[in-house]
Amino acid sequence: MGALTSGLTTVLPILKTVTGIANTLGGFTSQRRKQDSALDQLQATQAERLRQTQEDASLRKDQIQATAENAEAARKKALKRAVARQRTRFGSQGISTSGGSGQAILLGLFEESDEDRAQRDRLDGVRTHILDQNVNQLQRLNVLQASQLAERQRFSRLF
Repeated sequence: MGALTSGLTTVLPILKTVTGIANTLGGFTSQRRKQDSALDQLQATQAERLRQTQEDASLRKDQIQATAENAEAARKKALKRAVARQRTRFGSQGISTSGGSGQAILLGLFEESDEDRAQRDRLDGVRTHILDQNVNQLQRLNVLQASQLAERQRFSRLF
């Protein structure tokens, strides 16, 4: 009996140590699962936010394109009306539109119209570029946030 008691007193501390190690490892595994879950949730949220931002940007680009097409059609109609009015004025005054002064005035109308179109195109380009930048910035932010979370998790596992 003495030998059994002596053996138990030797084995019990070892069993407690093994149990403590198993519990610690189980805690690490549980913590690891929670951290992996947090990272997965962050990435899922980021992916959804990015998808929505890309959809919004695409819709906005479509709106910009439709507005540009409508503005171009309106510009062409206005230019035709302005040219017709000017030709009517020239005709009533007996001035030929094939002559130098008449052509210069009509060319001025075309150039002014082209300048308006070019300015509108530049603004539309800037708007589109801003939309693309917003999507790119969100992608970079997502990578940064995921990297920071992963680093924090690795750091917390060390201690």
